[in-house]
Amino acid sequence: MQVAPVVQKKNPRWTVDPDRTEINVLVVDDDFDDYRAISRLLSRLEGYTVTTTRASSGLAARSGISTSRYDVVIADYRLGPETGVDVIKSVIRQRPAVAPILVCGNLSPEVQKAALNAGAIHCIDKDWLTAKTLECAIRTAIQAVFSGKGADPVKLEEHPRWLN
Repeated sequence: MQVAPVVQKKNPRWTVDPDRTEINVLVVDDDFDDYRAISRLLSRLEGYTVTTTRASSGLAARSGISTSRYDVVIADYRLGPETGVDVIKSVIRQRPAVAPILVCGNLSPEVQKAALNAGAIHCIDKDWLTAKTLECAIRTAIQAVFSGKGADPVKLEEHPRWLN
């Protein structure tokens, strides 16, 4: 009896090595100053070369996702007629391999729950937004998607302590 060799397959949703150092980030924010601040923080990430692109609306984000490859999407919660949660839902539908992160000026438990249920890997309050918090969020978001644990809705009802 012959035994087939065991081949470790990577998650087909994520086609690149999670340890690579060049990443493409789509920042969805209708405020140019906030985009510029996030972009500056991303440029300071240790161990990464980051290319950032701005989408000023959900429509622009969906258009960008359909024509370009992004590793991470950072969406602001307040985007005018739609929210960052709406953007995360539509982006994941288009590109399941993207690692979504929500940022919010006033991150309430309700917003956090909605974002995580939509598939966000991380939610970060803008008051706590630093290069180090972004680096940690991006690294774990990419790893979560690579391992197949990300971009799937979280059942927070099963983990109510997360929102206490």
